[in-house]
Amino acid sequence: LTDAHGVPVDPHRFGGHSGRRVVSGHRQGPFTLVTEQYWSIAESGVATVLTGTCTIEQYRWASGIFEQVALGTTTATALLGHGPS
Repeated sequence: LTDAHGVPVDPHRFGGHSGRRVVSGHRQGPFTLVTEQYWSIAESGVATVLTGTCTIEQYRWASGIFEQVALGTTTATALLGHGPS
């Protein structure tokens, strides 16, 4: 991972919670990659993160896919074995 650059960090609803959408670029060997990450923290304090990575040439197409996956994601509200009984 070299030449990492953060681009935007935007407020974004994710899984019904307030969260963030972060886009960054970096190099992995000869490839220039874009990573789009969505994250939120439930009221219980449990965080959910969704990460999608593609080449820069694929990003215009893939960003729509990443957003659709994020819109359909149900985020965690408790850790396994630590939720309400």
